[in-house]
Amino acid sequence: MKVDKVLSIHLSRMVKAVDKDCFRNAAMGLIALNDPTARYVEGHAVSKFHPIHHGWIEAIGQDGPYVIEVTPTWLDNDKVKYYPAVHFTRDEVARHVARYRVMPILNSDVMPPPLRQSYSMAMRDYVGAEKWPTYREMFHLDNV
Repeated sequence: MKVDKVLSIHLSRMVKAVDKDCFRNAAMGLIALNDPTARYVEGHAVSKFHPIHHGWIEAIGQDGPYVIEVTPTWLDNDKVKYYPAVHFTRDEVARHVARYRVMPILNSDVMPPPLRQSYSMAMRDYVGAEKWPTYREMFHLDNV
């Protein structure tokens, strides 16, 4: 999915986004954004390294869906691939932030099914088709 770099940089600056705080950055970015098509997304992203539990924003424009990447370090890489697990509306994120004051919404320690599936898809692409059966067995990623 294509990243809207101009909007990403603008929103990143607006919410004073910081590195290594992608979930907060994306949540604050979504709350600041006035776009009814926009959703906060948790899933996995892959750049140079293995899949990372990550948060970003997705919206729908005239040319279809696109990513708004609010975290500065992820903006510098044009080769990021996104694997969404769950989408949340602006109101759902605002309620979560007001109630719990902590992000992410999904707990990666427990690895709920949507996050597990996102990880499996990202890992399969990362390791390649030849190695995937070994990794799938090693990490008990069946039924994905």
